[in-house]
Amino acid sequence: MRIVSAGGDFLIDESGFKYFDLCMGYGSVCLGHNYPPVINEQLKQLQTYASPGFIESDIYVQAKHLLEKHIQGYHVHGFYPSGANAVEIAVKLAMQSKGLPKIISFAKSMHGKTIFANKLGFESYLQDDDQIIRIPFLGEKTEHDVLKSCEAHMQSGNVAAIIIEPIQMSGGGFKGHPQFYRNLEQLAVRFGVIQIYDEILTGFYRTGSPFFFKTQGVKPDIVLAGKAIGSGFPVSAVMIEKTFVISDKFRGGGTFFNHPMACASIVATINACEQLDLAARTHEIELCILKHLPAQHLSGQGALWNIDLGSVSNANAAVKELLANKIIVTYYDKYIRFFPSFRVDLSHLIKACQIVKRYL
Repeated sequence: MRIVSAGGDFLIDESGFKYFDLCMGYGSVCLGHNYPPVINEQLKQLQTYASPGFIESDIYVQAKHLLEKHIQGYHVHGFYPSGANAVEIAVKLAMQSKGLPKIISFAKSMHGKTIFANKLGFESYLQDDDQIIRIPFLGEKTEHDVLKSCEAHMQSGNVAAIIIEPIQMSGGGFKGHPQFYRNLEQLAVRFGVIQIYDEILTGFYRTGSPFFFKTQGVKPDIVLAGKAIGSGFPVSAVMIEKTFVISDKFRGGGTFFNHPMACASIVATINACEQLDLAARTHEIELCILKHLPAQHLSGQGALWNIDLGSVSNANAAVKELLANKIIVTYYDKYIRFFPSFRVDLSHLIKACQIVKRYL
């Protein structure tokens, strides 16, 4: 099967078959494929100015202003071509700011596929980096144990930052209670450790609110966004709390830094999203999922769901039947993930739920 075109909720293959897409570019295509308001803005920018360069563009200023409206108290440091870029820039920024060598991360968090970003969450035969302190997360440890481990490492005085993927969508869908994130913040503040929240997947209304951390009563030093902010165009953002001081010596650019096409995609996406009641839309999606799938097999919220099939064989069988019914999902191990667009037709989502339910 090869995809030759797409529109709305659907992918179309070379034989003309339509597939209901619940992968949606791993959660990046938030408004559906080829959404006209987004495509039109991208075409307009392509015909105007679409080259990288270090001189600030008008479309960059617009993108920066619009995104900052949705994350009050932060300013955009810059836009990058991928989530892994944003992660590495944030870690570099934290380490340079603190002058300390180590970073705390959590096992099975997905921060990207470059050697360093991948090492933050997973074992890697490519690199042995003792700068990374990778701690087991929820699902393997209790919230109390995770906090105790973080405290023990922070007490050493050599930790520059802690990076948090607040919902582990490649590690079982685990998330903490709001008090867990608040306690983690208290530890970071006490020991002078910079908090980096990787909201590349959970952010920009994917979980219902503008950013997940806003609902947890915490205020990270650095927040990362991506995926949904560009409607599938490769772009991420590093956003910094307004009182955070960056050294004049910090070099955080790159060839495709603040690229006009990426900025145009952000402007188009945010303008289109502001015409929709995203909180209501993601709430409807959440209610639909909770109504048609058993809660004990679910983790997630809004338009971000991880479904535990109990075994790899069950997950593979469910994926096979979904594909036979022209439904595309993303999956790993014993889990299936639903990343519907915010404009999804709920009747198609219900059909997918009904198929998956047969394997629970």
